[in-house]
Amino acid sequence: MYIETDIVRLGEVNVSALAERISAIPDEAWNQNTSRQKIFPAHADTQTLWMVYDPDFRHMNPTRRDLMDEYEPLLAPTLELIVGHYANTLADKIIPEMRQQPRPGYFIRIIMTRLRAGGNIIIHRDGGMSLKRCHRVHLPVITNEQCMFTSGNTTLHMRAGEVFEINNRQDHGVQNAGEAARVHIILDYVQPGEYIEDPKGPVVA
Repeated sequence: MYIETDIVRLGEVNVSALAERISAIPDEAWNQNTSRQKIFPAHADTQTLWMVYDPDFRHMNPTRRDLMDEYEPLLAPTLELIVGHYANTLADKIIPEMRQQPRPGYFIRIIMTRLRAGGNIIIHRDGGMSLKRCHRVHLPVITNEQCMFTSGNTTLHMRAGEVFEINNRQDHGVQNAGEAARVHIILDYVQPGEYIEDPKGPVVA
């Protein structure tokens, strides 16, 4: 979603238990599904595990995967932080016809993605119907100080446990110059009825 700045920090959570669990995931599990890397060349250096995900990038009725059941208790503080943040900030952005019968927000996608040591996510810009209409939120879980995230004119190291929304409708990418893989959980949140000033023209979530 296009937002008025490059990156917004939403808050911080404790990810120590989450990092411990993720560190135990075997390489064969990470290597099972390469469809995202084949579809999106920018992500060739990454591996992905699906938690809430549909390959057709639908915008409603997401498919909850078994992995979400396993990790939801550890993700609960992050989910609550995100829902609470947007509940407090989006009221004025809901189109008038949706205010009379508001619909709750929902997570349309949640994925776990690992960027290899020395790897890059090349500069790119997200497109497609759903990605224009959702808040793309990053939760760094395992990272290092040589891992830098760029969005627009901003480059920073996202520390483990910090929660950020990125402007995925402008150029963004990642460089992991460290000697260990980086793992983020990416959460796409939709607030139905939200009005968005997308560069290609206004859209409604």
